[in-house]
Order: sequence, then C-alpha cells, then structure tokens
Amino acid sequence: MSKLWLSDADNPLFISDIEVDEQVDATTKMLYKQGGTIASAILPLTVAGRWVGLASISWDTQREFMAQEKRVYRAIMGQLASVVDRTRQFERGELLSSIVDNHPDFIGVSTLEGKALYVNPSGLKLLGYAPDQEVSEMDVANFYTPTDAQRLLQEGVPTAMQSGGWADELTFITASGAVIPVEETIGINYDVDNHATSFSMTVRDISERKAAEEAIRTSQQLALSFQEKLTVLQEITTELSQLETLNDLTRKAIEMGHGRLSFDRLSIWLFDEQLTAMRGTFGTNSEGAIIDETDLFHPMSEYEEWFTNILHSRERRVVRESIDLYEGYDVAGQGWHVTALLMQEDRPLGYVAVDNLLNQRPLQPFEPDLITLFANTIASLVVNKQVQQAVSKQAQELQTVADLSRIATTILDVNELLQQVCDLTKERFNLYHTHIYLLSDDEQNLTLTTGAGEVGRQMAAEGRQIPLRQKQSLVARAARLREGVITHDVQAEPGFLPHPLLPKTRSELAMPLIAGEQVLGVLDIQASEANYFTDTDINIQSTLAAQIATAIQITASTTPHRNFMRASHCWKTSMDARVPFR
Repeated sequence: MSKLWLSDADNPLFISDIEVDEQVDATTKMLYKQGGTIASAILPLTVAGRWVGLASISWDTQREFMAQEKRVYRAIMGQLASVVDRTRQFERGELLSSIVDNHPDFIGVSTLEGKALYVNPSGLKLLGYAPDQEVSEMDVANFYTPTDAQRLLQEGVPTAMQSGGWADELTFITASGAVIPVEETIGINYDVDNHATSFSMTVRDISERKAAEEAIRTSQQLALSFQEKLTVLQEITTELSQLETLNDLTRKAIEMGHGRLSFDRLSIWLFDEQLTAMRGTFGTNSEGAIIDETDLFHPMSEYEEWFTNILHSRERRVVRESIDLYEGYDVAGQGWHVTALLMQEDRPLGYVAVDNLLNQRPLQPFEPDLITLFANTIASLVVNKQVQQAVSKQAQELQTVADLSRIATTILDVNELLQQVCDLTKERFNLYHTHIYLLSDDEQNLTLTTGAGEVGRQMAAEGRQIPLRQKQSLVARAARLREGVITHDVQAEPGFLPHPLLPKTRSELAMPLIAGEQVLGVLDIQASEANYFTDTDINIQSTLAAQIATAIQITASTTPHRNFMRASHCWKTSMDARVPFR
C-alpha cells in the first residue's frame, strides 16, 4: 500500500486513476489491475485511534472524487467503524460468555461484601444447585466452611486488592452438606474510574488430587507400619527360637502375636502326621486372655473342603471379611478372619488363625502377608522343636526299654513282673494307661491280666476277656496280625465304648508279645491325646514287647505258679530267646 496511507491512517485515501497516482506503489498497482480496479476509495476504520478494520470501494473506470463526496465517505467511515467496533465487542462478549458458561470449573462473581452476582452452570452443579437457581439470592459465605468463608472475605479479598490476586485451598459445602476440597483463585474487578466493584472466583474441585495424595500418604504409612512389624517379627523369631518345648513355643507365640504384632484374637492348631486330625495348642479368648486349647481336637474329615481350598490357594491362606466370628460354637460378633497354613515345604503342619473380634480394627492391606510370615516363622520353629523332641523322646524311650529289660531280669514272679512292666511303662512313657493281655491256653481269648496302678488292678480283677477273633478289637487284631496296630482316635471307631475307669482314652497302640514264634499276649498302651502314637512308637514298643515276652517266658519257666500262662507254650521257646537276659 502507499507510503501516504501508512503514515496517515486517520484519513481516507482516494485514487482517481491507479495508473498515474503516485501514492500507489507498483505492487499495489499490479494487484488492483488484476482485479480490474482503476479507481478506489480506501477508508480506515478507527475508534479513538484504535484500528477496528478497513473499507475499500473500487471502480473499473477513472473517477474524480468531489469534495462533497469525500465528506460523505468520511462520515460513512466513522459510522462504519463504530458499527464494526460494537459488533466485535458483542461477539467478544458472546464468546467470553460462552467460554465462562461452558467452562468445566466453577466461575463466579461476587460483590466485595460477599453477595453473589454470577455463578456459571458448572459452579451451580458443583455446589449441588439446579441450573436455574437464582444467584442473586446466594451468599458466597454459604459456599464454604465458616472458617474458610472468613478467610476468603477477610484475607483473600484484601490481599487481591493489594497484590492483584489471591489463591489458596479451601473447602466447599454443597447444598446437601457434602464437603469438597477446592483450589480457588480470585481477582478484583474495577469500573472505568478504577474503583473496585467486585471480585471474580475461579474454583477447581481437587477431590481426586486430594484422594491421590491421601492414598500416597496412607501407602507410605502402611509401608512404614509393615516395616516396623517385620522388625518386631524378627525379634519374636529370635526369642521363640530359645524356648525349650513345643508347648512353650506355641504359648509364647500367641502371647507375642497378640501383644507385639497387635493381632486381636489368634490361635495355633497343629495337624497330625497322617493329616487325619488337628489339635489345639494355645489361643486368646474374647477378652484377649491366653487360654490353653491343647484339649481341643477335630477330625480333618469335618473340614475337608476348607483344607482343600486353603492347601491349593496360591498364598496358602484364606482371607474372609464381614463374616460371623465365633467363641466356641456361639457367634460372638462379626469381622474379618485370616487363616494361614504352617508349611514345611509342601507338607502342612497346622495353621494360624487371626480375627478382629476384640477391637474391630479394619484389616490393613499388609496384614494377610504379615500373618503368613508369622505362620512361616512358627512353622520353621515347630519343625525344629518337633525334631528335637522326637530325638529326645526316642532317646528317653530307648533308655526306658533298656531299664525295663534290666528290671525284668531281676524279677522271678510273673505277676510281679507284669505289674512292674505296666507301672513303669505308663510312668516312663508318660501314658494315660498301660495293661497286658495274655492269650488263653486254647488260643481263643485274650484276658486282661495286669494293668498300671489302682485302675489297672481293678480292671484286672474284672477278668475282662476279648475273643481273639473279635474284628473290632484293636487288641485282638494285634494278636492275629502279629504286629503293632494303632488307633489314632478311638472315639471315631465304630462301636467304641469307653471303659468307665478310662474315660479319657483317645488313642491306643496294641503290640503283640511274641517269644520266638509264639504269641503270648498283647501289650496295650493308651494316651489321653488323639493322634499321640506314630510309627516310631511302634518300633520302640515292639522292642519293649519282645523284651517283655522273653522275660515272661523266662520267669514263667522258673516259677511253679503259672495259673494264667500256657505252660506248654512257655517251655517250647529255644534257649536263644533267653540269651539277652542272661
């Protein structure tokens, strides 16, 4: 465009002939000629020295612009500039209104005193109001908690007036009373005389951000708590490893789990080697006191589905929430319950059970893992204690066998021999009861001849007999099979009837007394605990039974009074059977 045009933007430019007009440069001439323009009136549109646009009127012939015509164009130029300016302002206003109305955040305007002038639809929605809510009836202070409303009006607005703005995190209260954390920025609005008239509010819901921050804090706190518990568990492991017996171990484990790991109620149960039964050790009751549960016993068959599920679970544990919690057989409350197996590699040894009956504390995310680690610790220590006790028990029992053999060589009376054997066997092997059956001369019946203690004497006086062919008799079966037989739980046996003098019998081992090839009777030992006897006990008792049988035969052969022995059998034994006692 012409240099004159650029330097005099307030005045229109009139070009009568584009070819000869010196105000127009070559480039502009070329552009005009391409459009067929010969003459032109170019009208700058300005308002108060501010450009709003440009109007151009073109002719395809030469034209002389008269003074009157130029005045008309100047008048048109001013009017057109005003129209363009108002149109643009209106469009900008419409655009701004559309932006504000459709903005996803809360945008509002309030008087400096806190009376709402405008709240956009997103703001009304955030506050829980209908889209057509009358804003002028609102008091901005009601949008916030009392403390934050005071901060906004007494701190936020004055600060914004001094520094141009203010931002902080506040708390909204919705129409329904819900609490929403928000991030708010306010600015002051001024009139043409630069007087503050109102303040604008831009508010963003930061609930998700706050929830994420809280989740991070909670996660960090849980991680710290878990690490602290792991440190405590290491200390517990060290202390438990120093205990002497399995009972001491399980009792102390319950005490420390409850007191130092903050487990509400817990108990430890152990399985037998055959996985046919489980027995209690120690636990805590509904008052948090430690209780002895060693007398509790359950057949595994009653919990077959539970055992299968937990054994085949990936973590070897079961976590249940919002379930009934029991004290004995009665529902004591509701809460969560975690069961974790005690494992030695792939062999289940028992389980630890933990619940929250006492304090109703929610299950922490790390607690199932902590309980599993606690169970693993107990399992490792139980295995060590079982091995130690088994070795110690076997050594003691072998010594007992040797002692009984030595005692037997010094007793010449069969009755006295059998009584001493029963009494000492019960005492040394820590049994509930011991008695001996002898086979009758006709090999048809087994007679209870001798028993340990006063109970044994009373039972012997009853003259109790068991037919050798009685199928359900453990004693008769041992004699028929000529080998040791175990019943892990006599109460589970069909047709079992406890003897009135032995009401606590739970497990039983019957071992035939064989001298040479001859069955002389049966050594019957009983325990008050289910699953008490193992294959190791059969080996020990078979050695003892052989020694007893030989001693009986030797003693009987030298005693004139053998009214309960079969003489023909006693003297048939070879001298080789007597060598260990000579």
